[in-house]
Amino acid sequence: MKHYARKMLGKTFRRWKSELNVPYVKKGLTPFADFGDITPAQWEEFVRQKTTEEALALCQKQSDLAKSNIHKVHLRPGGYQGKLDQWRREREAAIVAGQPDPYDGLDERGWQWIQARKPKLVEGKPKFDQPETDMVAQKMLALAELQKQGKFKPQRE
Repeated sequence: MKHYARKMLGKTFRRWKSELNVPYVKKGLTPFADFGDITPAQWEEFVRQKTTEEALALCQKQSDLAKSNIHKVHLRPGGYQGKLDQWRREREAAIVAGQPDPYDGLDERGWQWIQARKPKLVEGKPKFDQPETDMVAQKMLALAELQKQGKFKPQRE
């Protein structure tokens, strides 16, 4: 429990610092009206940390990296954790109902990647509005089929 509590505290603190940075530091405002427990000295130190050349360069690098992701994930903070059980139940229910498994042959990481991007099932296969994401998903499914036939072996194995 201690480990989990520390982990959640760290995540929450990092998110809060980000929430202070964007609307206050970057806009030149102060948070004293909204967050009365922050002292002027603490705020000066925080602003100094967030406006160093290294911090601004890192912020720009991360921003560019986020913009370059064309395969957007449609999950909230926390990632797959909250959705995994639901996806597994839906997948198992579909198989029990006699429907073909749209993720047949994919390992867990593969079907999670596809599922996190909210596909529409068309003729038992996942389809996406974005052609780039659809192309990646179809390639993943094709490689999974080749792997089942023994014609493809991932390099990680």
